[in-house]
Amino acid sequence: MVEMANTDLMSVFVALSIIASGRGLVYNEHRENLLPAGLPVFPRQFFAGAKTMKKVISDVEEKLRTKDYKLTSRRENILQVLIENKDKHLSAEEIYYLVKKRAPDVGLATVYRTLELFTDFEIIHSIDFGDGRKRYELVQAEEEGHRHHHLICLRCGEIQEVTEDLLEDLERKVTQTYGFSITDHQLKIFGYCRSCREKNELRMI
Repeated sequence: MVEMANTDLMSVFVALSIIASGRGLVYNEHRENLLPAGLPVFPRQFFAGAKTMKKVISDVEEKLRTKDYKLTSRRENILQVLIENKDKHLSAEEIYYLVKKRAPDVGLATVYRTLELFTDFEIIHSIDFGDGRKRYELVQAEEEGHRHHHLICLRCGEIQEVTEDLLEDLERKVTQTYGFSITDHQLKIFGYCRSCREKNELRMI
């Protein structure tokens, strides 16, 4: 047991040493061929997520620079929270709480100003799901100017995303009939999620 604990501690130490040295971590599916015994193997998702984070931050920095804005450390902290929680539709207060964990000196006013800036640059969307609070989500590159849709449960408040564009035919008819050029749309569908429906059905038995 002691030998196993020492091996685990040594593995962590080696991994941290690699990070500190700036060499980074190596992903390897065949650990026994290239990596020292006991060195932890990090899954492909670890590196894919890190690469995505770095790419988004770089893109945002470049976009802000086009109008002489900088991605300050505080703005970057807020952006990282948005990236890490991209599927959670956080409010400004929730973002503030998460940012405070990594940057205690950041104030709520800074979070609000940054969210407003990111919204102006179309880095994020602000959405109202009917509860009186704005929530924020990153603009996904694949959306190409059209937002995805949301299913909102009236009982538990769960929000599910629908990535398919369900309004293409309607947009086409509106353009043909009214000569209206559509640039964007939002669709919010209210009802009850599968889990709440199943719980309700069980109560009725």
